[in-house]
Amino acid sequence: MKVSLIHLFQKIGRASLAIGLQNSHSGNMACLFRESEGSFKLAITRSGAQKGDLEPDDILLIDMAGKKERGASSELIVHQKVLGLKGVDASFHAHARELTLMTLAFSKQKKKIRSFSPLDPLGLTYLISIPVIKVKKAYGSPELAKAVACKLESFPVVAVCGHGLFSRGKTLMEAFFYAGLADFSARVWRLLEWLKLPAEERAEKERKWRGKLFSPPSPYHLGWERKMKVSLEKNKLKEIDKTRNRLFLAQLSPFFTGSLSLREKKQIIYAFPASTPLEIGGPLNIFDLSSGPEDNEFFWHRLIYEKTSAVSVIRAFMAEAEALAWLLLTANGHLSFFQPMDVEGRVLHPEIPVLAPAVEAAEFLELLKKYELLIIRGGGVWAMSSLSLSQALHHLSSLKDSGNYFLGLKELDLI
Repeated sequence: MKVSLIHLFQKIGRASLAIGLQNSHSGNMACLFRESEGSFKLAITRSGAQKGDLEPDDILLIDMAGKKERGASSELIVHQKVLGLKGVDASFHAHARELTLMTLAFSKQKKKIRSFSPLDPLGLTYLISIPVIKVKKAYGSPELAKAVACKLESFPVVAVCGHGLFSRGKTLMEAFFYAGLADFSARVWRLLEWLKLPAEERAEKERKWRGKLFSPPSPYHLGWERKMKVSLEKNKLKEIDKTRNRLFLAQLSPFFTGSLSLREKKQIIYAFPASTPLEIGGPLNIFDLSSGPEDNEFFWHRLIYEKTSAVSVIRAFMAEAEALAWLLLTANGHLSFFQPMDVEGRVLHPEIPVLAPAVEAAEFLELLKKYELLIIRGGGVWAMSSLSLSQALHHLSSLKDSGNYFLGLKELDLI
């Protein structure tokens, strides 16, 4: 087995454990592996393996059509079925705490939910809908394998009631990407439940806001998985890598989402997608201020540098911020403000603008320049700094904490 494949399993295993997508032993992953003579094998994690500490012998190579191999994951039959789908080369199973909680909540409420429609911009862009299935034996059974594969023919992720999710992709990273987004969408759902919005108000917002996003992110691209080397000062490269790693580990933005940039004289150092573990990394490019890719994401970075004194910009997708926007904006509202209640939050950001996605460029720039941090419902969180990339990251970290405190007090009916 190639060393690179082993390392890939290990990196994704560590990443999934780090963000709570798995517990120490839960879940499994598999992919197709082409041997030197051209035949395909199925590479899969061993049953009971600790995903955050995978050893080379925790990854087994078996025949695609083979029966249950000794030591292979209990979900082998499911992965075999999924990897038999056209265009699918990787599959991922996670116990995904947020999504599992959501399906258990539906079950306890006696809701017969066949699918879950995300309310956040990432879920709306990449997933659209997450099928929810319930089978008699929800692990390692032919019934489960058939139901999962059937749904994954049309959707990137399927939720299994009480047992997490299965996702698929051309690569393990893509399957991991979709798994993370599904759990993120479920977290947004849970936070909205905490808010206890009146049913009529929530229904009106869902109806009026669905599909209305600000600068939707680009479709998943396999090119994101290739590290790009650029000629850059060592300390600056270290700072960018450190920030990308922190965005991921602190769950300021899900894996391979968001963007960050630095202004360097008449150039922009651009990292898109931004959120990624240090050992996985991601694309990094340098563009002239007057040029760059023709996409919405980069357009806003360039515009911010043209119209403000910013030296760094970060866009992230934070579940807490999306939930706050749902609370603070009225169904037809355009602008509101979030006022943190904790000491750090009040000192750094006494108030934070919360905008609807139809914001005009002039207002976006005016508010970002004044506050250095703003939330756009359906568009993520934007932070800038005239001092450093570290300060822009601090803006985001502080907002996440402030949002958690506020939402927690709301859940306890104390505000």
